Amino acid sequence: MVKMFKEKGFGNENKVYQILSEHKQGATITELTELSSIPRSAVRIQLARLEGANKVTLRKIGMAKVYFLNQELTQPQTQSNRYNKATGDSNE
Repeated sequence: MVKMFKEKGFGNENKVYQILSEHKQGATITELTELSSIPRSAVRIQLARLEGANKVTLRKIGMAKVYFLNQELTQPQTQSNRYNKATGDSNE
């Protein structure tokens, strides 16, 4: 079973996610490739999967595409924060 997950690339996805969690300033595909020792094409595929799952966000900074973990996943939310985001209401 583990072999199947590795063949499908799930191990790479976890590796890319782990690197992004350690680099709060974000990382480019080139940086992720160097840090993970995964081919560039595989890193791009894993980033696309993570984007589709809304786990990472992409910001274009000049010519660079910098990937970050989704802020909602990295910051704990209180019940009132969730309510405000869902309704647009404020506590003020």
